[in-house]
Amino acid sequence: VERILPEKPQFVLNTGDLVSNGMNPADWDRFFEIERDLLRNAPYYPVLGNHERNAPVFSKYFSFPGGNSYRYSFDWGNAHLIGLDSDQFGSPLFAEMQDWLKADLQRTKKPFIFVFFHHPLYSAVERRTASATKLAEKLEPLLLAGGVTAVFNGHDHNYQHHVHAGLHH
Repeated sequence: VERILPEKPQFVLNTGDLVSNGMNPADWDRFFEIERDLLRNAPYYPVLGNHERNAPVFSKYFSFPGGNSYRYSFDWGNAHLIGLDSDQFGSPLFAEMQDWLKADLQRTKKPFIFVFFHHPLYSAVERRTASATKLAEKLEPLLLAGGVTAVFNGHDHNYQHHVHAGLHH
């Protein structure tokens, strides 16, 4: 936060794992203690990570465009940004999210489209490549057809940059 604030961000995207255990109130207290000044100075757009454990408090602590914490989008300047909950992979909610994503991508007229969610579609972490491949099979065709500029993810807790079919991850 101390290194971000001097940059005066217009907004912040968070790709999940805001806390170690979303069911532990002390973790949320610590999160808000750490993030306090950033939250006061910039709109903050998070998505769920696996560490939040789908805790109900997540959707109570944050406000989302359209009111849906599982999938939302907003425009900022000449960019369209889309937040998704990749923790829903395999659930009935994920199929609904795919339909919503396709429709949202068709609606936007912005020249830059950025999508952010927790689990990456490509990973250099060997134990995660199989799950990443399965997620990519479901999401990447929609992202490519929708003209997405770049995808931002968390989960691996390190920096990786992959380009597949012209799409930056």
